[in-house]
Amino acid sequence: MSNNLTIGEKSQQLDMFKNFIVVNNDPAILSNIFQLWDLIPKFHVTKRQQTKMFKDGKIEELKYDLYLFGDKYSIEYMPAPINIDGTLKHFFPSTTEEMIEKVMRKIMLDQNMCSHKLKPTETWVQFSYKRVMKELARLGKSRSLDEVKLGINILLGCKLIIRRNGQKINHTGIFKDNMDKGSQEYNTDLTESAIQLPQILSSAINSREYRQSNWLLTNILPTSLSRWFATWLEVFFINAGIGRNGLPVAYSMKYSQIVEYSKLLGANKYDNIKRIGKALEDLVTGKILCPMNKYIISKQLGADGKKIIDIEYKLYGSHGFAKHIIASNKRTSDLELLKLNNELKD
Repeated sequence: MSNNLTIGEKSQQLDMFKNFIVVNNDPAILSNIFQLWDLIPKFHVTKRQQTKMFKDGKIEELKYDLYLFGDKYSIEYMPAPINIDGTLKHFFPSTTEEMIEKVMRKIMLDQNMCSHKLKPTETWVQFSYKRVMKELARLGKSRSLDEVKLGINILLGCKLIIRRNGQKINHTGIFKDNMDKGSQEYNTDLTESAIQLPQILSSAINSREYRQSNWLLTNILPTSLSRWFATWLEVFFINAGIGRNGLPVAYSMKYSQIVEYSKLLGANKYDNIKRIGKALEDLVTGKILCPMNKYIISKQLGADGKKIIDIEYKLYGSHGFAKHIIASNKRTSDLELLKLNNELKD
């Protein structure tokens, strides 16, 4: 833990991180996506699944590989050991922890709520439990004080090891460290607690490896799967809108790709298809997608009739989503140009 923490300490990198290209004159809805971090599954193990995993007192860790941005990422994920009424229990972060992490990253954009240092590279976010609970309620994800405190401890206590092409790039919890001055933050407006973001995010702030995100539109969605879709589309559907031929541009995703990268679906293919369909309906209701999406089903004839092999989903962004993506692309281009100019000066 840092002994010389000065919340509000400014840096050029943090100023750029907080500077957005605003659409519809509402900067309060904006935040940032860390492309790699936010696409690595971290909140996909439900509480029900965890009950089954740990029912015999056995501690299980998760391991999986992903291929993103041309690199191979190997993930090792260990649950957080938490003492509950004198009994040691283990928890993987789930939906509550997902939303707390997103809220903390929104709070860090407020004036004087964040400290970002270059040497040593570290980022701290100051918060009150009352503020966290208020933001969760705004997203329709209300949690009690005890649930928020437990969630923060789970985010601190889990261990996420990420290797890129065999080289370790992260080996901490989803939150790296904390400073907690007690429970008075809930009863007053004092903000004397703070969490430290993992090194991988601090480094991404320095190297400008993030994209502008419509924080409210994505996180108000009702399910982890619908929020995963929205995040994926914000990262990869960068040509959303009308093409040169005057027709809407489609983004294609396959069922197999969704299963592999989200880690949110089970073994029952037909149940998964229903859940994907419902998540995409949520994105239409949330005005991220248009209702003109198409599904192309690949089948083969088996012994018991037609068997689904894969499904290709052709997705069309709404007008509002396309405007947001254009602004996000412009901000990314501006950051890349600034980075190039700084390198040339050096």
